Amino acid sequence: MGRIDRHDIEQISNGLKLTLLEAAEVVLDLRGRNCHTFNRLFLVAGEDGGGSLLTSHRPGRPQHMGMERGHIVFIPGGTDLECYFRPDLRFISFHFHLDLFGHFNAFAGQNRMRSLPDSRGRIPELSRLLNTPGTELADLCRLQGIVLELAALFLEDTRTELAPPAAAIRRYLPLLEFIHLHADASTRIDDLCTVARMPRDRLSRQFSRDCGITLKHALTVSLVRRAETLLLAPETTARQVADTLNFNNEYYFSHFFKKHTGLTTQQYQQQARLV
Repeated sequence: MGRIDRHDIEQISNGLKLTLLEAAEVVLDLRGRNCHTFNRLFLVAGEDGGGSLLTSHRPGRPQHMGMERGHIVFIPGGTDLECYFRPDLRFISFHFHLDLFGHFNAFAGQNRMRSLPDSRGRIPELSRLLNTPGTELADLCRLQGIVLELAALFLEDTRTELAPPAAAIRRYLPLLEFIHLHADASTRIDDLCTVARMPRDRLSRQFSRDCGITLKHALTVSLVRRAETLLLAPETTARQVADTLNFNNEYYFSHFFKKHTGLTTQQYQQQARLV
């Protein structure tokens, strides 16, 4: 990537957003399989778990990883993950999105789990922050700062560059804001062309070239993320989410959700707060 000036640094930094969906220290006796759009960080605080294992079912290349004490495991969003946790395993779990301008996943294109030692000793501090009643605002700032620091470790590990560039983001920002705030299951590519004031062929071609994703993919990711967030609310039903996102019916929404996450809505609600 070429050099960026001070204005770009300020604009891009202000557009970088960390969204924490789950932050907890847990002890689990669990065997399961799921696929989520959010990224996950597991920090093993207790014993090794006596054979606790994570398996990423990548096409043609399964990846296996143990849960080692004192290590940080990163699992990118979209991973088809099978997990086996022994009941003596204690770890800190973060579910999060890290996006640029609310649309571009900082970990886009990453498809493998990675593990690094907690060389800076963050696990005890995180355990304290998560288990201290009446957490102060300063502690919440520290917690968010540590999660960003850990995310940076795994961005550095792959030498991730800013993509797309700031100029492309500025060009499509009104369209991206529309997708993020207003698009639903009834939104079509022609609707996006109206917002962007561009012919369909031109918009599809230029958006894919400049942003590295297709318009259809941008719509799909937005819908899946909104559905996941809505389903995390207590006592929310699939029918309510289907209505909110303007799907034709609950059945079609449930089919869409399972296709893109590998889970039924019930399974997601049961597992999302665990792993």
